[in-house]
Amino acid sequence: MSAHITPILGCILIVCIIQTSDLRAGDFPEPMPRPKIGLVLGGGGARGLAHVGVLNVLKELRIPVDYIAGTSMGAIAGGLFAAGMSVEEIETLTRTLDWRDVLNDKPSRDYRSFRRKEEDNLNLMGFEVGFNDGKIFFPRGLIAGQKLSFVLRTQTLAVAGISDFDKLPIPFRAVATNIENGEMVILANGNLPSAMRASMSVPSVFSPVEINGMILVDGALVDNVPVDVVRAMGADIIIAVDVGEPLLKRDELSSIMGITVQVFNVLTQKRVDEQVATLNEKDVLIRPELGDIGSSDFMRFAESIRIGEEAARSAAESLSRYSVSIEEYAAFLNMKNARTLQSMQIDYIQLGGDLRNDRRVYHRLKTSLGRPLDLAQLRKDINDIYELGDYEQVDFNLLEESGHYALQINGRRKSWGPNYLRFGLVMSMDLEGAGSVNVLTLYRMTKLNTRGAEWKHLLRIGDFPKYETEFYQPLHHHGIFFVAPSFSAEKFQANVFSPQSPDAMATYSAYQFRIGSDLGIAISNSVEGRIGLARTYGQASATVGSNLPDVTIRGAGILARLQFDNLDDPNFPKFGSSSIVQYYSSRKSLGADSNYRGLRLGYLKTLTAGKHTWILSLEGGSSLGSRLPVYDQWMLGGFLHLSAYNPRQITGDRYLYGSAIYMFHLAKSSSPYSEGIYAGLVAETGNAWNTNQSISTNDLKYSYSILLGIDTIVGPLYLGCSFSDTFNKKYYVNLGRTF
Repeated sequence: MSAHITPILGCILIVCIIQTSDLRAGDFPEPMPRPKIGLVLGGGGARGLAHVGVLNVLKELRIPVDYIAGTSMGAIAGGLFAAGMSVEEIETLTRTLDWRDVLNDKPSRDYRSFRRKEEDNLNLMGFEVGFNDGKIFFPRGLIAGQKLSFVLRTQTLAVAGISDFDKLPIPFRAVATNIENGEMVILANGNLPSAMRASMSVPSVFSPVEINGMILVDGALVDNVPVDVVRAMGADIIIAVDVGEPLLKRDELSSIMGITVQVFNVLTQKRVDEQVATLNEKDVLIRPELGDIGSSDFMRFAESIRIGEEAARSAAESLSRYSVSIEEYAAFLNMKNARTLQSMQIDYIQLGGDLRNDRRVYHRLKTSLGRPLDLAQLRKDINDIYELGDYEQVDFNLLEESGHYALQINGRRKSWGPNYLRFGLVMSMDLEGAGSVNVLTLYRMTKLNTRGAEWKHLLRIGDFPKYETEFYQPLHHHGIFFVAPSFSAEKFQANVFSPQSPDAMATYSAYQFRIGSDLGIAISNSVEGRIGLARTYGQASATVGSNLPDVTIRGAGILARLQFDNLDDPNFPKFGSSSIVQYYSSRKSLGADSNYRGLRLGYLKTLTAGKHTWILSLEGGSSLGSRLPVYDQWMLGGFLHLSAYNPRQITGDRYLYGSAIYMFHLAKSSSPYSEGIYAGLVAETGNAWNTNQSISTNDLKYSYSILLGIDTIVGPLYLGCSFSDTFNKKYYVNLGRTF
């Protein structure tokens, strides 16, 4: 039988070969295309930094991403990745970004005008409200996102000309909430940085973003893990990352804040659960165990990234189903990173938004035309405009047309302006009961004319009440030269001490009025000079002490002052210096009681290495051979001015003072409004003399202090113990700037 079968099989084989040879190459079945993978990155504030860790693992496993949808912090991480940034670049940005600074709209002191720096001496809180037509107006959020927006724009410059998010290296969607009607808004086109920023506009924390006439806030309110969005984009497989905060436990619901947070979490979690329920066995859900990392804990970025990596690796078995070959993943990376930042020559500059009619802006623009864009100079220009104080946000766009680039700088005026209120508190107390507590209110009126005039009113209520006002009028739009008429009225107490005793032998209650006017020059943000005329009138009556005469004060003269200040922080400086040269000439011809002169020089320098900071200061004053009236003598004493001695205890026509302060940074705060806690040691020396002949280093007095400094939202708080070389001892509680 086998002999008959063999010829038959041979014939069949020949027929198959002949038929196969007739097939064309295109007739072979094509390989199955890989499924399209959509990445969903949920919102969670600082917890969203875990997304960086997840992206790291996706790269390790060679999993390409075809679509991305993100909410809040997920929109930022996803938007940067979709724009072509590599995982390594995003992680480097996350680790090197100064989150405390980025989340604080106030420009660094380098960019602040000297006029704004002077307000640091008042110890006012950073938060301001509007006061217009007798009504209080509040900002739309604690943070306008000024610095965050700049970071997002500079990191996405390579795709600045793309308005269709489907044309990004990876198609992208950001989810936001229309706060007017509560509806979900899916941002699929427009300005990418604005879309990312809108998605992260946590209500009352970040100001809303207006896009296409809609007022948009955080997308977490409507879709914190937008699975449906990325599926609608065309994804076959979903990789969803949920970094939302879990519901609070019963014992955490004992405060208004706890209840408020829980309401937000409940609303968010319900929608998240609905989205997660749509996932199937092909999809992958990653939930990093972030524990007590809160939505504002940006300083814990390293921990968040690590936890994100751990969570993704624990899902590696499920994720590996979608790994591709080395060659295919390399092709994906080449496609994704194909757009690189090219040198962009700026051909012209446009002003947009509320900047169009502000002539002061042109004098603050130093970005060069006809040259590649200089981001450092652009940042300085934007900060200089923002520092004017009239704008809630100043940002930029790059517009391209036929290969030419326009730099568009946009500004949005503060909705709560143009007149503003700020509040503060100053306190200086010792355990003996001496000291003072005063509440401060600063009312600043702006937009008075096109040259940027301001009218400032300061009211101090408490133990030493005072009212002070100054009208600041720039003489040109560039603001270099100005005039500043002023008036003040105050009431205070002054103790009179015996050289032999630390106890006051008399106490005077005094009031004083002052009127003056200065001509000034704002040389730079760090240097200001003034010269002017001033007249004072006051009276002092003894409230403690018998048979002491009343004192009448009549002062009039010429005052000249040159100041320098480039300290990086007014409360706990780490770098920079400050100095002052001040000269006063009292003239009887102008109405003063007597002719006399006074010259004061002062210098302060800070040095920092790691957590160690040294603050060195030296100052002195002289009457230049004249005799100073008792009410205008140089004075020493009080906290950090020979701390072991009482305020005004040491007086004279000449004085010398020096100090060396060592501060150790004990703990750093996660708040953008606080530097943390410091421990310090202080050594001071100085004295005052009435004649040149009496000046002697043998007469120098010494004071030594141990202190604890806390940077609080209401200013620097110091707790200190001071003692002198004669063993005088004082314990201090001081709130307010001292440097």
